[in-house]
Amino acid sequence: MTKNGSNARKQRIRAHASATGLSYRAAARALDHADPLAVPDDLRAAIKWLQAFNLRPEALAEERESYLYYLSEEGTGLPAYAQACLYALLDRLGTGDGSDPCKVKCSIDELAAATGLHDCTVEQSLHVAQAHGWIIVIKEGEYELVVPSRQIEMCEWFLNEVDEPVEDEAAYERLRERIAAEPR
Repeated sequence: MTKNGSNARKQRIRAHASATGLSYRAAARALDHADPLAVPDDLRAAIKWLQAFNLRPEALAEERESYLYYLSEEGTGLPAYAQACLYALLDRLGTGDGSDPCKVKCSIDELAAATGLHDCTVEQSLHVAQAHGWIIVIKEGEYELVVPSRQIEMCEWFLNEVDEPVEDEAAYERLRERIAAEPR
């Protein structure tokens, strides 16, 4: 540690000074009075590097091939329009928020243009794909492409990892008896 702080701090001050055109002292004052909860530049750079690593072309190609494989094996029960929308969404892998290559940004109009379908057909096709578990709607125009069987396997794995799944044994047994007594 130096007299006035760490070398990392001095590097941040120098970088801030060169980026803003301030003197070293003015940059130091600006950084000292900055929001203490702000993300440091070195952490921001690390986050961007990780995001770029996740979105490298090879990773996107692998993710696309994997999704296509599962779609061709398990997605044959989907209507052709829903399949067309999923294929068009695959062309936009990695366009979401940047943290996950399976997140996709695409408006209904863009998807309609890419598929040649009417926008109402696209919207209903996305509902069908969501109902079958092939996409998760994050918000309007942003989706996550998922494979239903992998989601089920993952959720079941987490369920099996619960240490004590039953808290009230008597209540659980009563419910199981009611289920068994239901007509089939």
